[in-house]
Amino acid sequence: MKKSLASRGVEKVYLVKKYKNFPVKEDNDQVMKEYNKVKEAAQGVKYYSRRGLLGERFYVMDKPHEHKEATEKQDKQWSQALKSCGL
Repeated sequence: MKKSLASRGVEKVYLVKKYKNFPVKEDNDQVMKEYNKVKEAAQGVKYYSRRGLLGERFYVMDKPHEHKEATEKQDKQWSQALKSCGL
């Protein structure tokens, strides 16, 4: 069983980032601000979205980010959804 980051003594920081190439989240996207709580970061996204130029988009990324692998069942469901859309 994996232990959570908090139980290992690692504190998460939530970054508000600006997309360079929407909808692809890249490591080198510009960091606008860091927050300690996810709710504050979500409000930050709303703030930057209102203040930004037309077409600029923002998102929240947790740091350190843990990559999660999809289960086999989730992969099958995803593949079926893509086929039903014609992709």
